[in-house]
Amino acid sequence: MANCKNLTVKWPWTMIPLASADEWIEFIKEQIGPGHPLYEKEIFPSMRREDGTDILLIENDTDGTYALLYPHEKAKYRGSQMPKTKIIATREEIKKLIEFDHKKAVGKV
Repeated sequence: MANCKNLTVKWPWTMIPLASADEWIEFIKEQIGPGHPLYEKEIFPSMRREDGTDILLIENDTDGTYALLYPHEKAKYRGSQMPKTKIIATREEIKKLIEFDHKKAVGKV
């Protein structure tokens, strides 16, 4: 279990290595455009779910919120298909999500 800014990272979530953060940022920005909730925001990909679900946890440094970005699922934003994204307002919601996913992954839910 790693600690990411007071979040305890538990399987199936893993931290994204700092060395690859720029590549992830570039990948995300290539996939999104006008109308997407993360478009033109200062973002930082901090975690990735690695159990086949492939979800990224993105920190939105522009407004202090978070986002779950689903790179392989699409949704329409201003008529264009872009990665599905769910905005999460607080760290507490992220903590609950990580704990729920961990319990589910190890068979306790």
